[in-house]
Amino acid sequence: MKKGKNTLILIISLILLSSCSKTEDGVGDLEGLREKEFGQYIVEGDWTEKETQPGEVYVYTDPIMELTNEVSVSYVEMPYKKSDHKVFRDDKLLYYQTSIKRDLWDGIKDEVIVEEYISETQDTVYLFTFMLQGKIVERNYYIVGEKRVLSVLESLAPQVDEAWKEEMNETSEKMAKKIVESFQWNE
Repeated sequence: MKKGKNTLILIISLILLSSCSKTEDGVGDLEGLREKEFGQYIVEGDWTEKETQPGEVYVYTDPIMELTNEVSVSYVEMPYKKSDHKVFRDDKLLYYQTSIKRDLWDGIKDEVIVEEYISETQDTVYLFTFMLQGKIVERNYYIVGEKRVLSVLESLAPQVDEAWKEEMNETSEKMAKKIVESFQWNE
């Protein structure tokens, strides 16, 4: 009986491994997996990658809605060590507080809220939420690595009818969180 169980486990393992093989474009058959030069993450549902310059910013939109929120992923090398993530946070916060003074004049943003947490993949994440008159206008997640940072920016479409905004915002927030929670650095 033990030999039969081992055979069954081996067969199931082989099936699972074959279903996760890579395709020519670097995207695995694992639904939504995106592999980039800096790491990999999952994009759920029907969200599609807009044409951008490879290696700079990867922008994802929901093709169902014409005027939609966007979630973009970008990678930069930074002088901060992973252990110095609080210095990174403080520098970003100072930068955003300075820019908010300018944005307030233009009516773009008037407040920034910072949250820190550990992702499912054990990375330090900072979420900067930008507000205007008490409403969220943008969320920027930063995953701090060793001398590198991944930014996942959720840009909310301001021109969308109020009836659609809540659903669109929930959808794009879920997408951004999925990217952040599934992200794994390449070594």
